Amino acid sequence: MPPLSQAIHELVSHQVLYPGFAKSLQSVASICNRAIHGEDISDLDARQIVDVGTALLEELEQIVRTYGSTHPVEETKITTEECHQFQSATYRMTTIVPLVKDPERRVYIATQDELSAFFDGYSEFAEFVVGLEKIK
Repeated sequence: MPPLSQAIHELVSHQVLYPGFAKSLQSVASICNRAIHGEDISDLDARQIVDVGTALLEELEQIVRTYGSTHPVEETKITTEECHQFQSATYRMTTIVPLVKDPERRVYIATQDELSAFFDGYSEFAEFVVGLEKIK
């Protein structure tokens, strides 16, 4: 199996890509590979590459974002007591506000409920988190 096909197959087997996306990606790669190696590509194939390729790139961007935010790099079992301690703790959160005349670093002290409220509308903020630590 060629390297790209193998990589796509592995991403499907690890449920990073879904089969329909992988099939479309393989199709685009196949046509591009033929063009790279000097084969004449029909106008229809060229238009398909542009249309499908653009859609695939947009979808791939969403897949990467979703994967990164739903697949932790580490998981550790904790006790019920530890869980309670984290739920009732106070946190220091540092953020950056970049889209103003003079960018700012902000520091908040928040409970778990306050953090939940902050993150509830987080995608609408022009502020991003750069640090979060338990302090009490």
